[in-house]
Amino acid sequence: MAKIVMFDLYDTLLKGVSFDFNKGVEYLYETFFKDKCSLEEIIEYSKSFLPLYAARKEKNTELCFITDELPLYFEKYGVKMPEDLYAIEYEFLEHLKEDILLDEVKETLRALQEKGVHMYVFSNSIFTEKAASKHIGNHGILDYFDKVFSSGDYGVRKPGKEFFQIAIDEILRMHPGATIEDIFFVGNDYEADAVGGTGAELKTIWYNVEHLPNEKGLEIWDVDDMRKILGIVCE
Repeated sequence: MAKIVMFDLYDTLLKGVSFDFNKGVEYLYETFFKDKCSLEEIIEYSKSFLPLYAARKEKNTELCFITDELPLYFEKYGVKMPEDLYAIEYEFLEHLKEDILLDEVKETLRALQEKGVHMYVFSNSIFTEKAASKHIGNHGILDYFDKVFSSGDYGVRKPGKEFFQIAIDEILRMHPGATIEDIFFVGNDYEADAVGGTGAELKTIWYNVEHLPNEKGLEIWDVDDMRKILGIVCE
């Protein structure tokens, strides 16, 4: 029987240290638009996208940075857009976000791999799988995963069931004979991950390091250390 685990990425596999969207905008400014506007102007322009970000959370839809936002900066300031948008996307991500890999995560991934567990990343993000994979690779753990699913590639996001179903269907195609009963999902966010995972009928493990209450009484496992999932997945 296959053992399969889907992991949320941010604040589950990688612990966030800092996030500043303006640092990404500053990278764009310094690289492409320095002669076209001031830093203050482009940061102000970036705020015009905030309603789109709010709407995506209400409807469980997703933006894709390199198709829905990035080209508009080049159009706004009359600069020819480079061909390799993925390279820009990656640099933008690296400038705005800093993460660290905890030892408990590294130990857990190694142990699961040794036990033959198949693992996937399943993340809400405006950035594509290509950028996310490179970001994960910087921490030396990309090889643990069979595939990275990023909501930016699909236009839908957690906790909506549609995004979960896309990943579930593909994972089951990759593992003939496996069923949804063989899949565990691990995530830190109560609404996106705990509620979303149970709504998608997955065996859901809530990575709850802050010991928050299970307000909806969900039938989930509640762990505060990643290593604790080993006894759940591999029992």
